[in-house]
Amino acid sequence: AILSFSCLTSTMSTYAKDILSKLAICTALKDRISIPVASCKSSKSAPLRTEGQNFILYLPTVNLRMEQNPAFALACHLANSLEVPCIVLAVVLDDHSMHLCRQSLKSNNKQVVMTSRRLAFILEALSESCRHWSDHGAGCTVRVHGPKCRSPDHLTLSLRAMAVVTDEPFVDPFLTFAQRVEKTCSVSSVPFFRVDGSTTVPPVSILKRNHSSSFSQNGSTYFTGVPAKAWQWQKITEPHRMKHIHAAMNGEFDAPDLTRKITSVEFFMDCNAAEKWKDSCGKSSISTAVFPLLWRDRSSSAPGSRPWTVTELVDMAEKEQIKNWSMEWRGADPTVTPCRQTVGTAKRGMQRWNAFIRDKKGLLHYA
Repeated sequence: AILSFSCLTSTMSTYAKDILSKLAICTALKDRISIPVASCKSSKSAPLRTEGQNFILYLPTVNLRMEQNPAFALACHLANSLEVPCIVLAVVLDDHSMHLCRQSLKSNNKQVVMTSRRLAFILEALSESCRHWSDHGAGCTVRVHGPKCRSPDHLTLSLRAMAVVTDEPFVDPFLTFAQRVEKTCSVSSVPFFRVDGSTTVPPVSILKRNHSSSFSQNGSTYFTGVPAKAWQWQKITEPHRMKHIHAAMNGEFDAPDLTRKITSVEFFMDCNAAEKWKDSCGKSSISTAVFPLLWRDRSSSAPGSRPWTVTELVDMAEKEQIKNWSMEWRGADPTVTPCRQTVGTAKRGMQRWNAFIRDKKGLLHYA
């Protein structure tokens, strides 16, 4: 079960409360943070970590952007407060990650998540956002799931992190993904934070979750007090809307500069990268032993066994190879082909929007 940030002030673990109390973050960002009740029952002190295991892990799911990304902002605030680097692991999920996938396959009612079109669009978005996250100083990696390529590396790293942050999801496969990470973190008393970057006014700041349904059978998230009509929700949230809009416009959802930067894009397989990072910042480094064994093997296939580096993914994007690659990935449905004219980066998205406003006059002539 999960409670809003404001409801946990008196019940969360001393360690988690202490972490957040030291952060210089605005109220609008605090309103977007959800913390599992499991964290409230965990140890009152920081989990024991060996040297080289000191990092904050950010698992992006639905907010694949650098600007106005409150989850990445929180991850960077945590990293700076704890004087450790930030690692970003983007996991592109396939149909097997859907809740009740096996039951659906048995009933011939297959849930299709990863089509070649969707895969290409997401990877193009990640080629841009990962480059920005990396330039910001975070260590970025990208895993793509498929047949025989579903090692839960995100769970392995979650167990070894000082804290884990992810986007607040509302639908599968991201909801099931977040729930599994949450349960894993609770085993090792690792603080786990969900941060809503998808809505103007985050529901968690208004509604209370149904505690008994957080891990419900169908994987859905339930809130109590949800209005039956859209206009009712509009009326409830209207007094809070401008606070969040102003916070976004004022940059309060943007990540602060990282004080502990990772400069090598091959940090997870470069045995010298950790020492270089240690020499440059004077703090304990991230040992490559923290990462899964296959990650450290350069001969391992990417992005199935080991993740892509930022350079590898950006290089594919610049050569316009992502759409063709997505048609050949064995975990995707190639019958739904990528849209050649639609690129998934924010830059190209803004170009499409501006053309819609300029050439089509926006909604004026929209059918």
